[in-house]
Amino acid sequence: MDATETSQLLPVILERMGVEQRFSVFDAGAATAQTVEFFSQFKCRLHFADLYDDALINEQEGISEEELSARFSELLSFAAEPFDLCLLWDLPNYLNPAALRAFGKALRPLTHRRTLAHGFCAFKETQPFTPRQYSVRGPGTLGVKARVAEAGPKYPSTQHDLVAALSFLTVARGTLLTDGRVEVYLEVI
Repeated sequence: MDATETSQLLPVILERMGVEQRFSVFDAGAATAQTVEFFSQFKCRLHFADLYDDALINEQEGISEEELSARFSELLSFAAEPFDLCLLWDLPNYLNPAALRAFGKALRPLTHRRTLAHGFCAFKETQPFTPRQYSVRGPGTLGVKARVAEAGPKYPSTQHDLVAALSFLTVARGTLLTDGRVEVYLEVI
């Protein structure tokens, strides 16, 4: 069942980006009609990676950080230019610490000093996450759909964990949600 969720930070990010100019968007999730429809009003290029369904998420245990980094780089090799906006959603909470650092190493070359990112992390490391698929329905409205036949995120990452693993990003703002997740707006440092 599709539901909606209010985003307090995505409107701030979009305003900060200056969406009047051409920009590129990286979405870590699957392509959704809502996200495509929302961004079709702008001059932008959308890149959907669908990393949630990649076998690497299920195989990350026992793989070295160097190998994980190489595999994430291969998964992101479609990008011809840096991203202006990265929609990370709750992907970091699916990645163990080594995989999260490896993802950061692969993503870093695809950012620039004005890149902004949006995602969800945990308030505390014991935070349970429900498997969700996200989409952008409006500047402050997200579509949320339950993921089926999938275990929830196993590695809740706090803001501190996120910034430590993705060392080129810092949390510009964070908002605690009623279910214990934290919506974060990140920028390159």
